[in-house]
Amino acid sequence: MLPPIEACVTVTEISGRIARRLWDHPEFSRTRVRGKIMDIKFPTDKLKPLYFRLKCEDGEKQLLDAVWFHKERDEDITHLKNELLVVIEGRITTFDQNSSYQIRVDRVIPVGNEDLKRDREERWRRLEKEGVFNKVSKRVIPYLPEYIGVVCSPTSAAYSDIQRWLQDYYPARYQLILKPVRVQGEDAAREISAAIESITRESPRPEVVIVARGGGAEEDLSVFDDENVVRAAARCQVPLISGVGHDPDEPLIDFAADLRAPTPTAAAAVLQLEDRRCAGREFSSESDSELEQEQPFEEDLVPDLRHRIDERVELLQDVRKLAHDTKERVDELYIHKESPRGSKVKTLMGIAAFVSVVLLVLIAAIWPISDTWAQWPDWCQNYIGWAPVCK
Repeated sequence: MLPPIEACVTVTEISGRIARRLWDHPEFSRTRVRGKIMDIKFPTDKLKPLYFRLKCEDGEKQLLDAVWFHKERDEDITHLKNELLVVIEGRITTFDQNSSYQIRVDRVIPVGNEDLKRDREERWRRLEKEGVFNKVSKRVIPYLPEYIGVVCSPTSAAYSDIQRWLQDYYPARYQLILKPVRVQGEDAAREISAAIESITRESPRPEVVIVARGGGAEEDLSVFDDENVVRAAARCQVPLISGVGHDPDEPLIDFAADLRAPTPTAAAAVLQLEDRRCAGREFSSESDSELEQEQPFEEDLVPDLRHRIDERVELLQDVRKLAHDTKERVDELYIHKESPRGSKVKTLMGIAAFVSVVLLVLIAAIWPISDTWAQWPDWCQNYIGWAPVCK
């Protein structure tokens, strides 16, 4: 039986009743909802709420509004993006403005990594079947190449690490040929694949190409799982080294490259080894999608690096000794020059030497005229007038 008309309620009151019922209901007070993010709107002020929607991952049209208030956000939100599969923890509430329901978020758990790994394994099997990862066709990395191509972000730490290593330890003359690309984002895969294909047409032509990027989240490195990037690496006209991420990162470009280096720095260091071949690591679902571990090739570099370090230490010691001896010599010259006494002594010694030379010349000139010595007292008395000298 309906209540009388006089007992009707307003829209605000009925919205409040629904909100309180949802808020107090144990089924909706703490729940988890799985879906893909869409229409995400990052706040310009980090103290404001983050709004987005959840859609069903199987393509259905139902949507759930979500709001994540600042006081509940104790983690970074920059990794969130549209189409990311997540599990939302929170409370189902209503939005009083239009009486719609929403989830008030307490936590966001990305689960897209599972999808990325599954897609990567499927892509690996397909490319392996086509022979893209053929180990027999792997080429030897050239020893001490002069022209080195790098496909990398020019502002990244990876490029800085490569430059620093070559400047400090590379024993030969070299020239870097950089192809700047983005290594993350929607257009990154297209830029990287185009750069790998075009860098071998540069003049001078690189003898080896390094594709490099530092570490990052699995979603960020997924650009190097892109099929176009992998195929471009396999088709590269010169030997290619993959220096993407850090162990245990394992992008698919590693298998298409002629050599996989565990870090960008190692990709530069391997150019100093005379004979370095790809070890051909495996990737299969039977091994829990893990790559077979390769003995770190840094062990091969240790003796060579130690020898070079010892040589540099000896050279530094010789330079220090030479600098010390030079400094002492300069100090002695400076002190002698600045000493007033030393300057006077040097002047007097010069005058004495000059007078001695003049006297010797006079004696040598006068000595043959010995018969004139008898007239010396008269001459001396007339012209000098000093008795002790004229005697």
